[in-house]
Amino acid sequence: MKERHEVATDNFLRGLNCSQSVLLAFQDLTKLDEGALLSIARGFGAGMGRKGEVCGAVSGGITAIGLAIGTLDLDEAAKRETTYSTVNKLLADFSQNFSTLNCRELLGGCDLTTSEGQALFKKLDMRTMVCKKCVAESTKITLQQIGSVLPLTLLSIDPSNL
Repeated sequence: MKERHEVATDNFLRGLNCSQSVLLAFQDLTKLDEGALLSIARGFGAGMGRKGEVCGAVSGGITAIGLAIGTLDLDEAAKRETTYSTVNKLLADFSQNFSTLNCRELLGGCDLTTSEGQALFKKLDMRTMVCKKCVAESTKITLQQIGSVLPLTLLSIDPSNL
């Protein structure tokens, strides 16, 4: 059985963006189908529509956390507080591992809004050399943080959902 981070990197290598790849690895913890999850995460790729802002892999993790915590039997205020606390731990851990949350900084200043930046991204194979690692690590951290609030029995992947 594949680990979630392997599912996420497989998603990424098959052409999904970073945010979609992470979020889809947690589909079994949501009440949404693949198409809905892909639509929700589509705009967050490459640091929010290629703007190089918050890494899309982190945005996918944040979305997965919100959807997973949304399944808990808590009132909205408790869900919000639990979500904020869990998201802040994701942000801190990712930032500690990569020294930033910012996509453009992760890519060494590469500006994906320009054709030159996109060409450099491809030439240096940043998708594999940088982004794939961010997708895997964000998925691992997201799983760890979701595991701190959801029953552990829910965290193994059901192969029929892949």
